[in-house]
This record gives sequence, C-alpha cells and structure tokens, in this order.
Amino acid sequence: MRVNSIIFFANSAIFSSWFFIPIFASDALDLSEFHIGILFMVYGTTLLVANYLFGILADRMGRKRFLSLGLGCSAVTFGLQAFAWDFWSLLAVRAVAGFTIGIYPAALVAYVYEANRKMGRFSSFGSIGFGFGALAGGIAADLTGIRYAFLLSSGFFILSFLFAIRLPALEGARIRIPFFPREVIRRNRAVYLSVLLRHSGAHAVWVIYPLYLRELGASLSWIGAITFVNAGAQFLFMFFLLDRSPPRRLISAGLLLSVMTFLLFTAATVWWHMLPLQVILAASWSCLYVGSLRHITDLNVERATATGMLNSIMSLCVILGAILGGTIAFLYGKHATILAAALLSMVGLGIWLAGERVRTEDPPRSSISASRDFRGV
Repeated sequence: MRVNSIIFFANSAIFSSWFFIPIFASDALDLSEFHIGILFMVYGTTLLVANYLFGILADRMGRKRFLSLGLGCSAVTFGLQAFAWDFWSLLAVRAVAGFTIGIYPAALVAYVYEANRKMGRFSSFGSIGFGFGALAGGIAADLTGIRYAFLLSSGFFILSFLFAIRLPALEGARIRIPFFPREVIRRNRAVYLSVLLRHSGAHAVWVIYPLYLRELGASLSWIGAITFVNAGAQFLFMFFLLDRSPPRRLISAGLLLSVMTFLLFTAATVWWHMLPLQVILAASWSCLYVGSLRHITDLNVERATATGMLNSIMSLCVILGAILGGTIAFLYGKHATILAAALLSMVGLGIWLAGERVRTEDPPRSSISASRDFRGV
C-alpha cells in the first residue's frame, strides 16, 4: 500500500503544477508559445539525463535510497517554482525540477515488480494522483493564485517522501551494467521507438493544451476537472482491466486509440466537448503505458535500467514535443499541432506492428553479472 501512496502523491505533486506552467508563463510572465516550448524542452532534457543515470545506478546500488533522495529533493525544487519572476528564473527552476523528479521513477517501478505487486494496479494510483493533482492545482490557482499551485506541489512531494522512508528494504543482487546498455536498447527497441513517436506528439499537444482548453472557454478549475476525468478513467482501466491482457496487444491498442483521440480533439468547438474524449485519451495512454511497463519488466533482468531507459525516452519526448508544439503552434496554429500528434501516433503504430511481424522472441536474459553479497535494495 505504501508504494501506491508514494506514486499517488508524487504524481499529484507533478501535475498540480504541470498543466499550469503554460498559463503562468503566458499570463504572469508574458512569455510567448515559443518560450513555453523552451521551458518544456529544458525540463525534458534534465529529466532525460536523470532517468538514464539513476535507472542504471538503481540496478548497481539498490532501489530505496534513490526513492528518498529524489522525492526529498523534488519537494524543494517544485516549491521554488512559486518564486520565479521572469523567463530565466523559471527556466533555471524547471531545469533543476526536471532533474530531481528523474531520480526516483525507475527505482520505484523495479521495487514494485520485485515486491510482486501488480503493475496495472500500481500504475492506476499514479493516474488518479495525476488527476487529483491537476484538479487540486486548478482549484488552488483559481482561489488563491497560480503560484500557490506550485507550493501545493511541494506539499504533495513531502507526503510521498514520508511514505518512501518507511518502505521495507528488499534483498537483491548488485547488477553490474555499463553506462551505455546496448543490449537493453536492442532488446526493447520496438517499444522504445513506438513510445518515442506517440509521446512526442502527445507532448507537442500538452505544450498548448491548457491554452487550447481556455480558448474553448474552460476556466482554470474546469481545466483541472477535465484532466481529472482523464485520470479517473485511467485509474479504472489500469486497476480493473490491464493486468489481464497481453502486453503486446495493449501497446497496439494504445497506439491506435492515440490516433483516434488526437483526431477527435480537433473536432471540439466548446470545452465540454473534451469531457467524453478524456475517456478515449485515458484508454490510449493506459494501454500503452501499462503494456510497455509489463513488456520491459517481463523481458529484462535489468529492470531499473530498462525502465529508466523507457523514462528517458519519455523525457526525450518532452524535449521533442516542446520543439514541435511550440514551433508548429507558433507557425500554423494549435489545430496543426494536434494533427501532427495524430500522424506521429500513426507512424508509431506502423513501426510497432512491423516490428511484431519480424520479431524473434528474446528470452528474459541479461548481459550483466550479479554479486550475491548485496542487500538492502
């Protein structure tokens, strides 16, 4: 239960500020969509580096220490967002915040797998946390000002940290793995590439998404509520359905539903049209994310490294999505950005299906060695 609480409060912390960064940058700091894209790009870059580095270190040195370190540091960095006064100060804080939240995710997923918890149910608490955080952040921003949403993030991270330090230690082997894990990349290349394409398109949309919703007439509270509908549907899909379906089928369904979702986004003319579309969006991400996690944790002995690589891919998507979203929206408008996301998801689906046709099954093996004297994962 503690790991569920950790992911719930950690995701609440991240998303009680995530969706309001573009509005804060636009309204409070008078920044353009291009500047907002830069903010997301730098955040994604530091997140990528941290996910890659600490995924490998969690396999080498153990899980629990990186949970506490990452969550504790994130409580500080996310609170500092409230005190940004211009583009450069916000850029610096977002860069550090991106790095600190990349410390703990791979270690947490590996811990969950090795504690024999169901990955779908664990992920469901992350989804409901993401929705709860967005809803709470929207209400805080409407009632007290948008800077207080960032302070709320810090409070959620503190709660997550308190649960993390009470986790029991697990015994495990020290895994020696190179800092460029070529075999891990080769073994998982199909899922990594398909996630890269789909999620880059998604992050291109997320750069302009709050502004798009506001153009459709949504208030800050309704932006949070719309996000909560998505998260609630994700929770139901992940908790009740996705642990029983084959991972490869889930990945295919997630990519196909992503294409449908982004195409339907462009048909909305008022904000409440987006409410039913959140269910399809939730299904698309739930299938892709849980399918990918189950696929790589089943296939790899180096679970923290493989998960860290997946998280690094998703961090790279933040960078590429920021460039695409900011640039396409600036030149051609928000609808063009959403259509580009649909196209990228379609290409990702094609690559995944092609890879499945030519795939030869790899056994869950490792190119690393393990020493038996390691304790305290």
